[in-house]
Amino acid sequence: MVNKTIKDLNRLNKLSIKEAKKVFLQLGVDKNILETLIKIFHREYRYSPKTHPRPSLITNILLSQSMIVPEAVQMNPALMGGIVTQSSLVNNPHSWYWLNKDLAEDFNLTQFPLFIPKKFTLPKCGIIILPNLLIQEEDETVYFIAYNLVNSSERIYPINNEGDITLNLLPNCWGLAWVAFESDGSIYGGIVGLKPNNYDEFELYMDDQEYLIQLSKQQSVESKLLSLLINCLLYSNSKNTDIKEIIINKGFGKKQNSNSLYSPLWIGKNYQSKIKHISKGSHASPRLHVRRGHWRSVPYGEKRSLRKQVWIQPTVVGAKG
Repeated sequence: MVNKTIKDLNRLNKLSIKEAKKVFLQLGVDKNILETLIKIFHREYRYSPKTHPRPSLITNILLSQSMIVPEAVQMNPALMGGIVTQSSLVNNPHSWYWLNKDLAEDFNLTQFPLFIPKKFTLPKCGIIILPNLLIQEEDETVYFIAYNLVNSSERIYPINNEGDITLNLLPNCWGLAWVAFESDGSIYGGIVGLKPNNYDEFELYMDDQEYLIQLSKQQSVESKLLSLLINCLLYSNSKNTDIKEIIINKGFGKKQNSNSLYSPLWIGKNYQSKIKHISKGSHASPRLHVRRGHWRSVPYGEKRSLRKQVWIQPTVVGAKG
């Protein structure tokens, strides 16, 4: 392994997998490792939604960032989240999900959740592909979020097999590792602790709990990305979710033929925002504004001892009718 990545991910946008392979080999990446990673991450789809990044770009970014050597990773939360997530994606079957644009925009208008259910439809690890231009900082954009759920006793083995990584989690707790890449190569990510409570839920925690509380109140790129991910996990467990169970086609990790192409899996494929068509023109009432959405934990079951998560969607306040 070499400690080199393509810093400007925009370079990968126009490259085919074959062309990207040549670039990685020129960087000194081991050919056998590269070919193994291509088999894992290269997917051909029957169609590619034009509202989202091309699958080949996602593959190229995953290949590029897999080249990170875990030196001093313990000191960098984003790199730690990346190494843990990439390791799981390489070693476990996983799905790619396209996030509906309306749903993503409404998630951006929803309060940062501080809990998730213990069970949800999305698999243990996976990739959530974001709509184009959803998350931007200056002229850079984020293409996807990769995540991995890891328990406190699990050991992480980096792709280059150089040692392992032990996570600093509380006993009997889990961690939500995540990573996202901006088009200039900047990395966002980390590991958030998940502590079980008495209501079949996980509460989010960090060693610096005050930082988590402040993060939940911000509108930074990091806050938006982590909030999007948690919202997706909650949505997958809600009553009206349209997310399918994990689907792994025959030929996973092998060259696809015409009968084994992937079909995009969606989060909220048919979701339509209630506030999308509300006029924001100059003639609107000055009192017209959006009330942010939030997740409510609703008691149910015997002696109301269980909890289910209900999404109170963003709504426009002051609109006629």
